[in-house]
Amino acid sequence: MTNDAAMDKLLRLPLAQATLARAAVDTTNSYLRVTGVALDPAGYSGALPAALLSSLPFLASLSLADNRFHGELPTGVPLPLSLRILDLSGNAFSGAIVRLALRVSSINQNQTRAFSHPGVPVHRPSALQELYLSRNGFSAGVPSQLALLGALTRLELQHNALVGALLRLGVMRSLVHLGVSGNALSGSLLDVPRTLPPSIWPVAARNNSFSRPLSTAMLAALPVVRVLDLIGNVVSDVVLGAALAHLALRWRAYGGLTARRGLT
Repeated sequence: MTNDAAMDKLLRLPLAQATLARAAVDTTNSYLRVTGVALDPAGYSGALPAALLSSLPFLASLSLADNRFHGELPTGVPLPLSLRILDLSGNAFSGAIVRLALRVSSINQNQTRAFSHPGVPVHRPSALQELYLSRNGFSAGVPSQLALLGALTRLELQHNALVGALLRLGVMRSLVHLGVSGNALSGSLLDVPRTLPPSIWPVAARNNSFSRPLSTAMLAALPVVRVLDLIGNVVSDVVLGAALAHLALRWRAYGGLTARRGLT
């Protein structure tokens, strides 16, 4: 099946199975103004067609969660500039996340007339705010391109086969929720400067291979963090004193020991 045929099949599903939110339908192509696609968890399968991303310039939300989509993600296709939510969790996608072209995109002439010079496209970062890729089979490392997603508030990569060190996410000043549990990530979670942004609130990183103790200074760099879950990693009990000294932290877990404060 071609990419166009695959997208046609997806967009023709009954509304009970695929919700299509449209705004000001274009008279020449009714698909151009589709802003949302959400499939029910009904066992749909197949590869993700590149045309679904490249042919819907106003797409703001795409959810294929909890189905049976598989294979590698399309390569070389930038995310639509309007995309705010991408949920591919609970499928069987594989390969490297970097194939999704998580990078700065160009605005073409069909999408905007905001050009600094005639014929020269304006470059804008992705507006993606929520990225859900958990419970798949993604491998390799966490791609450095994720740091370009400056508007991202929620990143969920749990239960894949990701390896290596966690990239420096400190430049992602909007990031609030981070989930990387159930992978094979290694190194230190906090002792590298700017690994996590100061805006981070919950960190779920259990069942990886993170090592080294956490110090008071490391946790002080995360002033609003309230949940720190490191169960199943290699950290020493030095973390206990640092965690108890943190003013905002209300729940933390590490190794086989859990410390709680302010909970009843």
